[in-house]
Amino acid sequence: MKIESVQLSDIKSYDDSGTEIELTEGVNAVVGQNGAGKSTVQEAIGFALFDHLSVSSQDSFVRNGESSGWVRVTFVSNKDGKRYTVERYAGRSRHRIIDAETNEKLDFSAKAGRIRWLKEHLGVPKTTDLDTVWKSSVGVPQNEFIDDFERTQAQREDVFDPLLDLDVYDEVSSTGKSRPDLLAVKKSLKEEKNELEQEVERLRGEVEDIDEKEEKQNELDSTVESLNEEISEKEDRLEELEEREEKLEELEDEISELQSSIDGLEDRIGDKRQVVETAKEEFEDAKEAKEQVDELREQYAEYQEKSEELEGLKEREDERDEIQAELSSVQQDISGKTKAVENLEKAVEKAGDAKERMKELEDAKERQGELEEKLDDIKDAEEDVEKLRVELRDKRKDLQERKDEYEELDEEIEEIEELKPMAEQLDSLQEDEQELRDDISAKDARIQDLEESIEALEEAENPVCPTCGQELTGGERAEEIEDRRGEVQSLKQEKGGLEEELSDLLDDIDEAEEANEQVARLGDLRERLSGKKEAVDESEEEVSELKKQIRDLKEEVEQKEEVEAELEELGDPRSEYQQKKGVYQNNKEAEDDLAEAKSELSDFKESEQKYEEELKEFKGLDGEIESVEDRLEDLQEDRDKFLEKKESAEKFDNRKESLETARGELHDLKQDKNGKEDELEDLREKFDEEEHEEVIGEANSLREEIPGLKATRSEKKARLEDLTEELEELREKAEKLEDREGEAERLEADISFVQFLRDTVEDAGGQMAEVLIQEISDRADSLFRQLRGRPSEELEWRKDYQVVVTENGEDKEFEKLSGGEKMGAALAIRLAILNVLSDVDVVFLDEPTTNLDGEKRGNLVDQIQNLPSFEQLTVVSHDDTFESLTENAITLQKQDGATR
Repeated sequence: MKIESVQLSDIKSYDDSGTEIELTEGVNAVVGQNGAGKSTVQEAIGFALFDHLSVSSQDSFVRNGESSGWVRVTFVSNKDGKRYTVERYAGRSRHRIIDAETNEKLDFSAKAGRIRWLKEHLGVPKTTDLDTVWKSSVGVPQNEFIDDFERTQAQREDVFDPLLDLDVYDEVSSTGKSRPDLLAVKKSLKEEKNELEQEVERLRGEVEDIDEKEEKQNELDSTVESLNEEISEKEDRLEELEEREEKLEELEDEISELQSSIDGLEDRIGDKRQVVETAKEEFEDAKEAKEQVDELREQYAEYQEKSEELEGLKEREDERDEIQAELSSVQQDISGKTKAVENLEKAVEKAGDAKERMKELEDAKERQGELEEKLDDIKDAEEDVEKLRVELRDKRKDLQERKDEYEELDEEIEEIEELKPMAEQLDSLQEDEQELRDDISAKDARIQDLEESIEALEEAENPVCPTCGQELTGGERAEEIEDRRGEVQSLKQEKGGLEEELSDLLDDIDEAEEANEQVARLGDLRERLSGKKEAVDESEEEVSELKKQIRDLKEEVEQKEEVEAELEELGDPRSEYQQKKGVYQNNKEAEDDLAEAKSELSDFKESEQKYEEELKEFKGLDGEIESVEDRLEDLQEDRDKFLEKKESAEKFDNRKESLETARGELHDLKQDKNGKEDELEDLREKFDEEEHEEVIGEANSLREEIPGLKATRSEKKARLEDLTEELEELREKAEKLEDREGEAERLEADISFVQFLRDTVEDAGGQMAEVLIQEISDRADSLFRQLRGRPSEELEWRKDYQVVVTENGEDKEFEKLSGGEKMGAALAIRLAILNVLSDVDVVFLDEPTTNLDGEKRGNLVDQIQNLPSFEQLTVVSHDDTFESLTENAITLQKQDGATR
């Protein structure tokens, strides 16, 4: 596979601009200062492709202040070579896989389906966890290169056995009950050989008649070819007949269509005759209506004239009514304005009285305001005193709680101090545990060896002593078996005692580990104790300040009774002042309004006289209107009859024209019908019914004959295909016969080899594990020398996964190495594992030069450039030395708080 690009939005130091980083084949270098977001690129790929997240939660992976972010990784599949983009959100459950070529989303109903797809296309076995592959080999997190090598032996086995696939060989290398029974293997091989010999005999009988079947195949092939030629000839003749049949049928269809057209014309001629009759009746109706309209035209004209006269009179009536309405309105205004003048005269008097009283109340009103303001201040002080008292109670409570917390924490620290002796025993207890487990494993191995030797003595036809190799008599064999069974029983008892001792020891280790955890908290607890003391001091200062504030406010509150007494003596001059002020405000403009109201009343009376004079001009109007309406009523019947006949009379010319048009169209239809009847007669003379029937008969005969020939051909072809398939199977069986004969010979050799293994190999599985670890160790030793630049140093990775470095004859285990030596050894072994075992050809190295000096960093750079078997290797480092690794050096830096 190959990763082409990774895009990040709102992830850690990356903002929502969607920063995209492109990777190439070979070596890539992602460089930049600490905190620039380099490791985030590696974490994003692990999150999207390998379901791994190094932080505690997805929220911690999202940029500060944002609710979610996303990662898009585009890669080329190991399986089909196509490009895919994996899009995954942090802070949301969205996780999509998209075909990068078609931009179509792949359909997965659940996360398990996406994980299966990713394993298949990344090249990870179905049973292997994606997260384990990432964090243990492909993308080891920063500062964790050496952690796995500093663990106990059991913990190292838990890490590296699955990684190296050595757990697959447990059934072979184990000395427990899971070790295979070589006798059963030998028996199984013999049974397999017998089955092979039976299969060889069967195959020889099945391939005997292969020559006869090949001759039959040639005959059938010839027959099928003859049938192909005959069918082709008949299909050509059928094609000619179908073309002639089609032409005759077209002619027959044309005759049928022409007959249908003639029939249609006859129907249209009948319809058109009906149209002529209808047009004739409508013409007579229009003629009669025209005569009646001419007789009533004079009465209709008078009616129109009287209607216009009535309309003019109605307009004068509306004008008169408008003047009458204006007169009524002015009369109502005169009445209202007269009352308004009277009210304004009263208001002028009220305003004068109110203004005089306001002058009398001015001084008393101001003194009332001063006293009320002072009383409000006193009430505020009372409320403040009460609030401060409540706050004082809360502060006293907080002070006591802080004192209690201080004392509790102090007591907890004293209790943990007493646990130090127990915590200091932890390392010694763990060493005792390992020794007990080794003793138990040794006894298990011895018990297994004894039980296998007992089984071999019981099954052997000519038993020999497992110790000296001498043949044994029947009694000696029974005695030897009994001795070994006694030793087994004794060993099991001893093992039981060791297991009880281990159980007690594990209880002590649990107590020591818990004590160690508590002791580790002392530094933090002491810091917290100091903080508690500062909190107590702060609370005491707050309580003292609140007491002082309460004393100051009480002095102000004591003046309350004196102020209230003076207010009671004053009464409420402000309210009376406001009441008089309202009266004055409401009436102070009355004098100006009174003059204006009198002027308006005079104008209204003048308008009243004007409208009364104008109404005199409309005298006698109602009589004129009544006279015109009576004449219109006399003319109404003649006018209605005129309008009723007018529409029909106006259609006289059109209906006359329609009658003439219909008669012409009827004549044209008759002419068209006669022409088509002549054309039909000509077509009937061209069509030969007898020829048509002969063509149909011959074509139908061929249509029936051809399928029969095809069926015969299909049957022959099927037989030919079956025979061909059968011959292919027989040829495969002949080849299989040769293979089985060879397998039988190889099985005989395997049986001999198993016997050899049974006699000479005690623990083949362990040797296989040692071979694999030794190969990795040799490769790691070579890398370690190059990284360190010291040919005299040797690195060994032992079968218990312990790392040992030898220099000048002195062995140093991993925990005794310096920081630089640990980093070099861990890096060498991880690179060796990937180089020897991995089929995932992408790897990330995050800050691999930690604790290396300049010369060793240079050696590491050179070695990384020459690493084989990796299609793509990406180094993440703040060390600018790696910029020389490749032309694709990606430099990251922070600008305005975001990675660019």
